[in-house]
Amino acid sequence: MPSLVIHTDPAVWGSDVSQFDHKRFAKGNKSQSQKPNPKALRAFGGGTTLCPGRHFATTEILATVVMFILRYNLYPLDGRWTPPKTEKTNIAAVVMEPDTDIKVKVVPRETTADCELDFKLGDSDMIFGVAAEDRHD
Repeated sequence: MPSLVIHTDPAVWGSDVSQFDHKRFAKGNKSQSQKPNPKALRAFGGGTTLCPGRHFATTEILATVVMFILRYNLYPLDGRWTPPKTEKTNIAAVVMEPDTDIKVKVVPRETTADCELDFKLGDSDMIFGVAAEDRHD
Protein backbone atom coordinates (compact mmCIF):
# COMPACT_ATOMS: atom_id res chain seq x y z
CA MET A 1 0.00 0.00 0.00
CA PRO A 2 1.43 3.42 -0.90
CA SER A 3 2.67 5.32 2.13
CA LEU A 4 0.82 8.46 1.02
CA VAL A 5 -2.47 6.60 1.52
CA ILE A 6 -1.46 5.36 4.97
CA HIS A 7 -0.01 8.69 6.09
CA THR A 8 -3.09 10.72 5.11
CA ASP A 9 -5.86 8.50 6.46
CA PRO A 10 -8.07 10.34 9.01
CA ALA A 11 -9.12 6.98 10.50
CA VAL A 12 -5.47 6.42 11.51
CA TRP A 13 -4.25 9.97 12.24
CA GLY A 14 -7.42 11.81 13.29
CA SER A 15 -9.38 14.64 11.75
CA ASP A 16 -6.33 16.93 11.80
CA VAL A 17 -4.37 14.64 9.45
CA SER A 18 -3.79 17.42 6.89
CA GLN A 19 -2.44 19.84 9.49
CA PHE A 20 1.24 20.04 10.33
CA ASP A 21 1.63 19.24 14.02
CA HIS A 22 5.25 19.25 15.16
CA LYS A 23 4.13 17.77 18.49
CA ARG A 24 2.09 14.93 16.97
CA PHE A 25 4.26 12.20 18.55
CA ALA A 26 5.32 14.11 21.67
CA LYS A 27 4.50 12.42 24.95
CA GLY A 28 1.68 14.17 26.77
CA ASN A 29 0.39 16.00 23.67
CA LYS A 30 -3.33 16.52 24.27
CA SER A 31 -3.95 19.08 21.51
CA GLN A 32 -4.72 16.60 18.73
CA SER A 33 -8.03 14.94 18.00
CA GLN A 34 -6.58 11.40 18.09
CA LYS A 35 -3.31 9.91 19.34
CA PRO A 36 -1.68 8.17 16.34
CA ASN A 37 -0.54 4.59 16.59
CA PRO A 38 3.29 4.71 16.48
CA LYS A 39 3.24 1.76 14.08
CA ALA A 40 1.26 3.82 11.55
CA LEU A 41 4.31 5.90 10.58
CA ARG A 42 6.04 4.02 7.76
CA ALA A 43 8.80 6.40 6.74
CA PHE A 44 11.13 3.50 5.94
CA GLY A 45 8.65 0.79 4.92
CA GLY A 46 7.33 -1.77 7.34
CA GLY A 47 7.25 -5.41 8.35
CA THR A 48 9.61 -7.47 6.20
CA THR A 49 10.26 -4.48 3.92
CA LEU A 50 12.01 -2.23 6.46
CA CYS A 51 14.86 -0.35 4.82
CA PRO A 52 18.19 -1.81 6.01
CA GLY A 53 19.80 1.64 5.73
CA ARG A 54 17.14 3.46 7.77
CA HIS A 55 19.38 4.07 10.79
CA PHE A 56 22.22 5.40 8.67
CA ALA A 57 19.87 7.59 6.61
CA THR A 58 18.14 9.02 9.67
CA THR A 59 21.45 9.77 11.39
CA GLU A 60 22.82 11.49 8.30
CA ILE A 61 19.65 13.57 7.80
CA LEU A 62 19.47 14.63 11.45
CA ALA A 63 23.17 15.47 11.59
CA THR A 64 22.95 17.58 8.43
CA VAL A 65 19.85 19.44 9.61
CA VAL A 66 21.34 20.09 13.07
CA MET A 67 24.59 21.41 11.60
CA PHE A 68 22.66 23.64 9.21
CA ILE A 69 20.41 25.01 11.97
CA LEU A 70 23.40 25.70 14.22
CA ARG A 71 25.14 27.69 11.50
CA TYR A 72 22.35 29.53 9.63
CA ASN A 73 19.07 31.39 10.09
CA LEU A 74 16.37 30.81 7.49
CA TYR A 75 13.79 33.44 6.60
CA PRO A 76 10.86 33.15 4.19
CA LEU A 77 11.32 35.48 1.22
CA ASP A 78 7.73 36.71 1.37
CA GLY A 79 7.99 37.49 5.11
CA ARG A 80 5.82 34.67 6.51
CA TRP A 81 6.01 30.89 6.72
CA THR A 82 3.24 29.17 4.80
CA PRO A 83 2.86 25.37 4.73
CA PRO A 84 3.35 24.23 1.12
CA LYS A 85 0.58 22.52 -0.82
CA THR A 86 1.29 18.92 -1.78
CA GLU A 87 -1.73 18.16 -3.96
CA LYS A 88 0.40 17.20 -6.99
CA THR A 89 2.40 14.54 -5.12
CA ASN A 90 2.25 11.15 -6.81
CA ILE A 91 0.26 8.63 -4.75
CA ALA A 92 3.22 6.22 -4.83
CA ALA A 93 5.64 8.80 -3.41
CA VAL A 94 7.19 8.08 -0.03
CA VAL A 95 7.74 11.76 0.77
CA MET A 96 5.11 14.37 0.00
CA GLU A 97 6.77 16.88 -2.32
CA PRO A 98 5.73 20.54 -2.30
CA ASP A 99 3.91 21.69 -5.45
CA THR A 100 6.17 24.75 -5.67
CA ASP A 101 9.62 25.65 -4.44
CA ILE A 102 9.92 26.96 -0.89
CA LYS A 103 11.92 30.15 -1.24
CA VAL A 104 14.04 31.12 1.75
CA LYS A 105 16.84 33.50 2.56
CA VAL A 106 19.78 31.76 4.25
CA VAL A 107 21.85 34.01 6.52
CA PRO A 108 24.91 32.89 8.50
CA ARG A 109 24.43 33.29 12.25
CA GLU A 110 26.66 35.96 13.74
CA THR A 111 27.76 33.62 16.52
CA THR A 112 29.06 31.01 14.07
CA ALA A 113 30.13 33.15 11.11
CA ASP A 114 33.83 32.89 11.93
CA CYS A 115 33.98 29.39 13.36
CA GLU A 116 34.47 25.99 11.83
CA LEU A 117 32.10 23.21 12.85
CA ASP A 118 33.42 19.66 12.97
CA PHE A 119 31.07 16.71 13.11
CA LYS A 120 32.13 13.13 13.77
CA LEU A 121 30.24 9.87 14.20
CA GLY A 122 31.58 7.09 16.37
CA ASP A 123 30.67 3.60 17.46
CA SER A 124 27.88 3.16 19.97
CA ASP A 125 26.01 0.35 21.65
CA MET A 126 22.85 2.47 21.69
CA ILE A 127 19.97 1.62 19.37
CA PHE A 128 18.36 4.58 17.66
CA GLY A 129 14.78 3.46 17.01
CA VAL A 130 13.01 5.23 14.19
CA ALA A 131 10.22 2.71 13.70
CA ALA A 132 8.00 0.96 16.21
CA GLU A 133 9.52 -2.34 15.05
CA ASP A 134 12.92 -1.12 16.29
CA ARG A 135 11.79 -0.55 19.87
CA HIS A 136 12.99 -2.82 22.62
CA ASP A 137 10.98 -1.34 25.50
